[in-house]
Amino acid sequence: MMSGQNKYDVIVLMSSYNGEKYIEEQIESIFKQENVKVKLIIRDDGSNDSSIEIINRLTNIYDIKLINGTNMGAKASFFELIRICPKSKYVAFCDQDDFWKKDKLYTAVKKLEDYQTTPSMYFSNLCVVNENLVGNKNMFNHLSSTNLGQSLTYNTVVGCTLVINFPLLCIIKKSLSINPCCYHDQWISLVCSCVNGIKIVDNEPHILYRQHGSNCVGAEENIIKKIKKSSFFAGKNFRSQIAKQLDDCLGDLVKADNKEVLNIVLSYKSSLTCKFKLIFSGYNNNGFFSKLTFIVTVLLNLY
Repeated sequence: MMSGQNKYDVIVLMSSYNGEKYIEEQIESIFKQENVKVKLIIRDDGSNDSSIEIINRLTNIYDIKLINGTNMGAKASFFELIRICPKSKYVAFCDQDDFWKKDKLYTAVKKLEDYQTTPSMYFSNLCVVNENLVGNKNMFNHLSSTNLGQSLTYNTVVGCTLVINFPLLCIIKKSLSINPCCYHDQWISLVCSCVNGIKIVDNEPHILYRQHGSNCVGAEENIIKKIKKSSFFAGKNFRSQIAKQLDDCLGDLVKADNKEVLNIVLSYKSSLTCKFKLIFSGYNNNGFFSKLTFIVTVLLNLY
């Protein structure tokens, strides 16, 4: 165990909404993290249950800052948290109803420590459990890093596993001059790709990912809904909209090779050359049906 002065400082961002059933257990697991010093910033998204009372009680025990917000939904709430997040060497993201293993944050920051001046992010697998934290199935068979084109096409970064360093936080803050149309986890992954940042992938789960009927984005059926929002079911031109937002808000921060990716996505409707470049880009290698759906989406100008 590290001494207090040698612990890594980590800010954890949580958006809460009617989470009275599990939020105390989640917070307890955050403050039982080993070898790190945690400050938890919670933005409550207009809860009408006892969530705020529970959090207020825990502020007398732990380093917690509570922001009482109006209801804007989980996506906007997390982006608001990023906007107001103070300077920190490491920033992690948290749901209100999971359970963190004691080594979760330390594992992440130790891996990020080698990239202190380079925009970098860490994400991991998850152990899927029931509402009583029983289960041992990993969410993903195998996770790997994705480039910009792949990150636009599908998202495998689950926000509650995500930890970013200060250089990436600064760029993410700059990018929020607009309101991204995707969730914060995919947006952070995309921005990291745009600037050729480092993506550290951990296939070991360090979090018990609780499935239950009340999850905002968490129960298996709702995770499927979320995946659909960032995949081929997301709506007409969803990825093109994201590409336009990235191009608009990041400008010259986008590296040349990634600028070309954005240009292909933004021009594929009007350029046959760009359409074929997109189809044969290799951005989707997730099996026959997924590849076929990707091709059809591009041919129908729905990407």
